[in-house]
Amino acid sequence: MGRVVARRVIQAPIERVFGLAAQPARLPEWNPFFVAVTRISGPLDGPPAAFDALMSLAGRQLAMHHLVTLLRPPDAITTNGVALEGGRLTWIRRFGTAGPGETVVESEVDYDLPEGFASAVVGDPFLEHAIRHDLVRSVENLAGLAEATAGVLK
Repeated sequence: MGRVVARRVIQAPIERVFGLAAQPARLPEWNPFFVAVTRISGPLDGPPAAFDALMSLAGRQLAMHHLVTLLRPPDAITTNGVALEGGRLTWIRRFGTAGPGETVVESEVDYDLPEGFASAVVGDPFLEHAIRHDLVRSVENLAGLAEATAGVLK
């Protein structure tokens, strides 16, 4: 079981950042963990929305079912995923106002991957480093998308 966290200030309003982050269909645009998102169901304005995703973790693909357990605009989103071959992850995203037109995003992933998954990708330290790297990239990519969108929509 592991836990990684990434945090960043984004130069875009909180409503815009949260709006992008709350759309499961757009996850593959900015989040390197998500290869594809399918079968989105339920109300996307609150739990119990759900979706299936093909995930990429440390270069290995894993099919997961995700349930949105918390959607509190514009402050927080929590998603719980269960892998079809075993394992789980909890993805918590918190949003706050950092200043006028600025949003602070904190993204936290708690994971427990299937038996043998870590050994298939060299070992636990490599796996945690790879997950941390991709989590930081996801926050950077979200920032880039939100900031580009903010510039276009002013």
